Amino acid sequence: MVKQKINLSDIENKAKNIFSDITLIENKNQLKVLNAFKKNKIEARHFYPSTGYGYSDNSRDKLDDLFADIFGAEAAFVRPHFCSATHAITLALRALLKPGSILLSITGRPYDTIAASIGLNKKKDNTLIDRGVHYKEIPLLKSSSFDFEKILNLISLKFINVVLIQKSR
Repeated sequence: MVKQKINLSDIENKAKNIFSDITLIENKNQLKVLNAFKKNKIEARHFYPSTGYGYSDNSRDKLDDLFADIFGAEAAFVRPHFCSATHAITLALRALLKPGSILLSITGRPYDTIAASIGLNKKKDNTLIDRGVHYKEIPLLKSSSFDFEKILNLISLKFINVVLIQKSR
C-alpha cells in the first residue's frame, strides 16, 4: 500500500470557499445581533441580577424583545430557567391544561420525552394524564400530511383545549 503525501495548501485552497461562506454567515449574524441590541437599547444594567419577582425589572422584557428581533419572531419568551425544549413544552402544556381538558396530537405520538410528560408510557409520575388530562391522537397520513378529515371530525365532536403539533428533526 502506497501512502499518499497530503499537501495542506491544496486542502486549504479547497476549503477556502467553505470557510469564506461561514465567515459571511458569522458576520451577517453578528450584525443582526448588534442591531437588535441597538434597537432594543440594551444597557449593562439589563444584565444585573434581580430579585426574580420582576418588580421594576424590565430586563426580562428586554431579553424577550431582543430574541424576537434576532430571530425575526413576532414575540419571544426567553427564560434561562428552562433546561430543554421538553421542559418548556411541558410547562406550557401544564399551564394550558387542567383536569378534564383534552390534549389532541394531530401529528401522531409525540417523541419520547414529551410522551413521558403526557403519561403515555407510565414510567413517570405526576404526568398530565395523572392530573386528569385526556389525551387523543391522530397519526399523520402516509404522505406525512395531516388527516384533516379525522381532525375536523374529532374537533366537531369534542371540545379540544390544546392541539399539539410535533415537528422535530
